[in-house]
Amino acid sequence: MAQHLAKIFGTEEDKVNCPFYLKMGACRHGDRCSRIHNRPILSQTILLQNMYLPPPQQYDDNGMPVPQDEDDLQDHFEEFYEDIFEELTNIGGELEQLRVCENLSDHLAGNVYAKFREEEDAEKALQKLMGRFYAGRPILAQFCPVTDFKDARCRQFEESTCSRGGYCNFMHLKKVSSRLQRRLIARLEREREEREREERRRRRGSDRDRDRRRDDDDRDRDRRRDDDDRDRGGRDRGRDRGGEGGRESSQERRAKIAAWNKAREGGGRGDERDGERGGSRERGNSRERGNSRERERGSSRETSEERRAKIARWNESRGGGGGEEAPPPDEPRE
Repeated sequence: MAQHLAKIFGTEEDKVNCPFYLKMGACRHGDRCSRIHNRPILSQTILLQNMYLPPPQQYDDNGMPVPQDEDDLQDHFEEFYEDIFEELTNIGGELEQLRVCENLSDHLAGNVYAKFREEEDAEKALQKLMGRFYAGRPILAQFCPVTDFKDARCRQFEESTCSRGGYCNFMHLKKVSSRLQRRLIARLEREREEREREERRRRRGSDRDRDRRRDDDDRDRDRRRDDDDRDRGGRDRGRDRGGEGGRESSQERRAKIAAWNKAREGGGRGDERDGERGGSRERGNSRERGNSRERERGSSRETSEERRAKIARWNESRGGGGGEEAPPPDEPRE
C-alpha cells in the first residue's frame, strides 16, 4: 500500500495531492481546489506571483489592436529580467535558474521562478522581499515546490506552437537572448572571483592574526617561564644562605609563629612563678623578723630561779617579817 501511494504521489492518479501545484507551484483552481496544496516550508525555489507585466496593448481608432514590435517587447522583457536577476543575486545569493512565464491565465501570468543554489540563499531572499514593491505593485513571494522545470514546461510551446494558446496549464517560458545570458554569466563569474579573492584575503588575514597571536602567546609563555626560573633561583639562594635574602615558605613561617607563641606563653608562666617565689620570700622574712623580736623579748624576761632569788633577797631586806609575801607582780611586757 505504501509503495503504491509513493508511486502515484503527484500524478493524476493521486486523489489527495494536487499534481499541478506540485509541478508548477500554482493551480488554476487556487484555494478552491479539491486536492491538497502542500506548500513547502523551505525550498531552493521562490515564486514571485504575477510580477512581470508586458507593455500594454495599444488599440487604433477602430478598436483594433496595434501590432507590437517584437524587438521592443524583447528589450522590455530583458530589461526586467536583468533587473530582477541582479536584485535577487544581491539579496540572496547565486542563482541556478530564473524563469518567467508568458501565459495568459491568472494563476501563471507573469510568474517569476527563481531557483537558488542553496536553500539558505532562497530563505534569505524571501525574507528581504517581504513587504517590498516593484513598479508600484506589491511583491507576492513564497516558497515553491518546483525544482525541476522539465515536467512543468509545455513541450508543444517549446517545439513550435501550443494548441491551447496562452491559457495552457503548463508553463510557456519566455526566452532570454544568448547575448544577455553571456553578459549575466560573465557578471556572475566576476562576482564569484571577487568573493573568492575576498575570502582568500580574509583567510590570509586571519592566518596572519593567528600566527601573530601564537607568537605573542609564545613570548608571554617564555617570559613567564623566565620569571618563574628567576624566582625559583632566588628561593634556592635564600635557602643556601640560611633563609637570608630569600622568601620564606609557608611551612617556615608557620614554624616561626608556633615558636614565638610558645616562647611567649613560657615567659608568662615564668613571671608568675617568680612572683609567687617573691611573695613566699617576703612572708618568710616577716616571720623571721617576728621570731627575732620574740627572742629579744625572751632574752629580757627573768627566769624562775632569778625571780625566787630576787624574792628571797627582798624578804631578807625587810627583816624577816611575817609570812611570806607574794613578790611584786612582774613588770609588764614590752
